[in-house]
Amino acid sequence: MGIGSDVYNLFVVLHLLAVVAAFGPLFVLPRLRAADPAAAARIHLVVVLPATVLVWVFGMGLTGLSDDVFELTDPWIAASLGIWVVLMVVQWFGVRGALTGRVPARTGRAAIGASHLLYAAGIVSMVFKPGA
Repeated sequence: MGIGSDVYNLFVVLHLLAVVAAFGPLFVLPRLRAADPAAAARIHLVVVLPATVLVWVFGMGLTGLSDDVFELTDPWIAASLGIWVVLMVVQWFGVRGALTGRVPARTGRAAIGASHLLYAAGIVSMVFKPGA
C-alpha cells in the first residue's frame, strides 16, 4: 500500500465525500432553521458533526497510508489538524448551540460563517501543502 494504491485512493475519495457531507449542509442550515428548527438541528447532529469526525478519520488514514511521505509533524498537516480542532469546537458550541437554543441565533450565524472560513482554510492547506 501507499500513495496511489487502491486503498489510499479509496481513502482520498472517502475523505473528500466526508468534507462535502460536512460542509454542504452548512449553506442551508440558516434557511432550514427558519423553516424547521428541529430538522436543522437533526441534520447538524446526524450529518454534519459525524461527517466532520470522518474528515479527521480518513485524513489520519491517509497520513498513515502515505508510506511516511506525509507525517503528522508536516506543517500543513499540523495546521490542518489545528483547523479541524477549532472547527469542531465552533460546530459543537456555536452551530449546535444555536440550533438547540443554547446560544443566540446570531452566534450560530457567526459560527456557520466561521465554519465556512475554517473549511476553506483546511481545503487550501490540503491543496497547496504549505511548508511541504
